[in-house]
Formats: sequence, structure tokens, C-alpha cells
Amino acid sequence: MSEALRSPDHAFSRFTQNFEQGQALPIFPLCEPDENGGLGAILVGDYVANDAVSFFEAHISDFHDKWLVVSTTQSDTVPTTVTKTDLNIFSNKSGEAQYQLSPASKVPYSLDLADGLFVDPAIFQPPQDDIPMQSDILYAAKWYPTKRTELLIETAALYPDIQILIYGWLMASERKRQTSLSYRDEVMAKAALLSNVMIMNAEDVSGDPDHINPDGSTVLGPLTKEQMRDQLYHPARTGIYLSEETEAVNRFATEMLACNKPMIVALPTHGGMERFMVDGVTSRFCDRTPEGIADAYYDIRSNEESYRPREAFLEFGGREEANKTLRALVTSLAEDRGKRVNTDGWHTYGGDLWTMPECYNTIR
Repeated sequence: MSEALRSPDHAFSRFTQNFEQGQALPIFPLCEPDENGGLGAILVGDYVANDAVSFFEAHISDFHDKWLVVSTTQSDTVPTTVTKTDLNIFSNKSGEAQYQLSPASKVPYSLDLADGLFVDPAIFQPPQDDIPMQSDILYAAKWYPTKRTELLIETAALYPDIQILIYGWLMASERKRQTSLSYRDEVMAKAALLSNVMIMNAEDVSGDPDHINPDGSTVLGPLTKEQMRDQLYHPARTGIYLSEETEAVNRFATEMLACNKPMIVALPTHGGMERFMVDGVTSRFCDRTPEGIADAYYDIRSNEESYRPREAFLEFGGREEANKTLRALVTSLAEDRGKRVNTDGWHTYGGDLWTMPECYNTIR
């Protein structure tokens, strides 16, 4: 193990621990090198990118002759310190100037993708039959103050005709765990006083704390994608995106769009939701206030025929379209160096970055 990775100063202190203990890491092999000189490609979380490259450099002597490394951010972070990769992907356009003045400026970048765009429309489809609605507005988010869940409680208190369902789960980070717990308890206590608010707390749902996708990636939470779709998305009239900070393109939002459910999007946002969503077609933009939320909901209900969330989303997102864009970015990067990428062995990325050793140990 490289001494650099043992330093307490590296960007992601759990990297070494997770690797040595065989735990999940945000590293997704997109394709492997081939015998004819075709390069492999790796997608890696921005917060472990430098550490991961340092590790692979220390253990694979010809690493840079065989692999390209692409970092991606699942938040509104601008990867200004990610300097050891071949390409950085982020969705916070307002941070573009900051990036260009940062140490990472030597690394090419793209604003054309975000993990939320890789949703699989074959899984997230509209319901085939009419089903009873259990919520007017659905919100799925971590229990944390930046998610602004309390605004839905305020909305429910002012507009008792709007039925709200909140599905929440605790932060995995030990550093943020206590704040997450306190926020959950505060929201749930207020919700208990309102008959038009339902809370579904992930910790109360039976099942494993996480599960493995068919592509080898791992997802926190007891519900599979199909269960999220059937139990939450299909019986909801609309979804809502409330977080001003810490998000890129919200995965829950794009899964809802693929199910042909319009989204309420509170403005401003920093990570890409405002840029990728289409006001009046996929979503209704609104002020981040109870009145703004209610007005957006009523507008959607009054003009349902003008919204075509799934059709519009698949014009710029979806698993196949997003992978096509990602392959093109990686291919162009290799060609600029006079090389090619082994795209024949491409592992279609589904937006879930974390993988177990069975996946990331194929990088050699």
C-alpha cells in the first residue's frame, strides 16, 4: 500500500480502509484493455479519484499505458483538486470558471453528463394499468437539512388537500450521522401532527441495508429499483426536488420522469437540475416556498396534457443515450492521444458508481 494513501490528508479517508477490508468503493470499470492495444476506461468518484490513481500507479507499472480514468461527481461539487485523471465530468455549470482557474484546469472536462441521466427506462416505465394514487407529491431523499424536507411539512400544513409522501434514509457518513438522525426525528415529529403527510423511513423497511445490481454495482437502501417504482413512483401524481445544494442531476427525479411522472423543481439549483429539466414539459419550476410548491402542483394538475416527462427526458437522458455520450467522450480523449478505447467490451453504466471488489479488482 502506498504511503501516500495512508496519509490522513488524502481526500477520502475511507479509501484505504474500504479497499483493505474488501468493501464497496466508487469505482466502476467501463471497459478493460484488449490485447491489441485498446485502452480500458474507469469511472471513479471525484472524491477518491486522486487516491485511486495513486494506488493504481503504485501497483500497476504500466497503468497509464493501459487505462483512462474519468472522474464524475454525484453532487454539485466542482472537482477543482482532481488533478490525476484524464477527464473530469461535473454538472455545476456555474462552477466552470472556478474549474478553469483551479489546479485541475489541466484536465479536460465535460458538463454534458451527470449520473442521474443514466436511468434505465426499461426498468422505470409508466404503469401499465390504472392504479390508485397514494400521494399527490412524493419526495425521496436522505434525512439531512440541505434536502429541505421541512418545506413539505409546511406545505402540508397550509394546503391540507395535498397528500404528501416522504421516503427518507439516513446519511451513511459517520461524520453526518448525528445531524441526519436529529433532522429525521424533527421532521417525523412534525409530520405526525398532520393527517395529509405519510412518512416511509428506510430504517423501518424490512430487507437488506443494500443490494447488488446485475452490473455489479451496489446501492444503499432496502428497496430495489423495481420496488421503488412499484411501491412509490407509480402511485404518486408528481415528485419534487427541493435541495438547493449538494445535488447534481437528482436520480429520484429522473427515475420519476422515466415513469412519466412530472417533477416539481424548486429553484435555484446549482448541480444541473435547472439546466437539464424542461419547465412546463418535464417539470414545473417554482420558488422554494410552500406557496411556490403548491402553485406548481396545482399547475401540473390543471395542465396535465401539456406535460410529457418520459418522452422529453429520453431526448437527452436515459441509460443508452447517456452511455453513448460517455463512450464518445472517452473515445475522443483516446484519439487525441493517438490511441483507441476497447469499446467492444463496454460495460453499460447505469448511474450506480459504487462497486464491490469483484468489479474493481479487475483493474490490473
